[in-house]
Amino acid sequence: MRTLLRAGLVVVLTVGGLLVPGGAGAAEPVSSSAPAPEAAAPAQAQIFSHTAQIRTDRHFRPVFTQPANWVAPVNYRDGTSFLRVNVSAKPTTKALNVQICLWRHNGLQKFFWETCSDLGKTITTNGSYYFALGAPGRWWKKAGGWDFTKAASDIRLMVIDPVTKKLVQTQQCGANCYPGTAILAHLPFTVSAEFIVVGAGAPPTAPAS
Repeated sequence: MRTLLRAGLVVVLTVGGLLVPGGAGAAEPVSSSAPAPEAAAPAQAQIFSHTAQIRTDRHFRPVFTQPANWVAPVNYRDGTSFLRVNVSAKPTTKALNVQICLWRHNGLQKFFWETCSDLGKTITTNGSYYFALGAPGRWWKKAGGWDFTKAASDIRLMVIDPVTKKLVQTQQCGANCYPGTAILAHLPFTVSAEFIVVGAGAPPTAPAS
């Protein structure tokens, strides 16, 4: 009986070795430091959550985190997007628009490619605003093109005067700057903004706040 058990054990070990890729005998030892499986991409991703003052001499430039590919493994391009804005210390009730814009540099020229959401609703007073910005794939695109399989080089919140369609800035915006100094009475004020994207077919989850 001992002889039969020993022979059976040899067979089991040999077969076990054949099941290991590249194995020719005993199974390869498992390292205790082996990396964990890569986590699945989230159906909803927060691109940025940032607080800054809206001023005439600077852009609202959040620190952002984005997928390397907006199409796979989660299709954010054809999903939807949302912007939550909390406004405080706004000195007047002048109506202003907000939108999200993405840019990509081509190595030689900055801001070569560009895509922007619709302007949506206006902000007038202190308070919280929640904007549905739709599918990023349907946003306006400079020259009609934006490759969503690549990450953006820059992502910003833009604040725009709905009357002139110009940025509420007088510096660092060229032909898009607000004409004259009339905007000075309406600035500065503080904005806390959160931008999220949701994969196609996935329900959005509102922020806890």
